[in-house]
Amino acid sequence: MDKLLEVLTVATSSLLIAVLAVVLVAPFNPEIAIAISGLETSIALICYGYLWLLTLVAASQGTLLDVPNGQYRQLVTDSAVVGAGVTIVFVTVLLIVEFVVPDPILFDPASISVLWLVTVSTIAGGIAGIGFGTLYLCCDRLAASLVPRVD
Repeated sequence: MDKLLEVLTVATSSLLIAVLAVVLVAPFNPEIAIAISGLETSIALICYGYLWLLTLVAASQGTLLDVPNGQYRQLVTDSAVVGAGVTIVFVTVLLIVEFVVPDPILFDPASISVLWLVTVSTIAGGIAGIGFGTLYLCCDRLAASLVPRVD
């Protein structure tokens, strides 16, 4: 039960923080604002649900509950790999859909460099993964110091 709760919490909060960050950055970046404003509700829900599914699968592959002291570097490295992996899968599928759909939904994939988009988004996903891994590790350690675990 602890593992299921951890997976749901990590995946959902990671996605919510990432979406909130995009929405807060949108007023300062016209391209993001245009892409968000052009989304239909159904497409946005499908993208959100797909990304949530990816984060659930990624979060289920690791754990914060059994990280021995001193293995923090490995956890942060794993978080970077997971963040980059989720991002590259999401962006690649999004690009495939954009190429197949007769009228592009979010952007015109022919007008951008696909290699540039995948590279930049993968790097950003890795950095976000490091941030989320560090955040959750700090939260786990803080909770463990405040409330002892009951097995």
